[in-house]
Amino acid sequence: MATGKRLANRFKAEYAKGTKRQKGEVPDRLVAAGMGRSTARRLLSQAVKVREEPGAGRGGKPTCGEDAQRVLERLRLLMGMPCGPYMKAMFGQWVPALRANGELDGICM
Repeated sequence: MATGKRLANRFKAEYAKGTKRQKGEVPDRLVAAGMGRSTARRLLSQAVKVREEPGAGRGGKPTCGEDAQRVLERLRLLMGMPCGPYMKAMFGQWVPALRANGELDGICM
């Protein structure tokens, strides 16, 4: 398999720049070398793909500041790591209880 990958990488530039007819001829050469046509096509298309730069991550931009995010992370840990909708539903019960116990002292809310 490593030999097949090396052979496919050798033809990748020709495959990437070629016309449709030329792109059909490149796998023919690999088939003549003993590789299956579907394997040749797969290896050539993998070799042609350009690596994308990693994005900023999942989700959108944060709607609150860093301080608020830290508070939300702390609340989430104290609540037992609920998902967003459950956490939102529990705010009404948890925030007054945490304030009464002094857990949120020094935090602007």
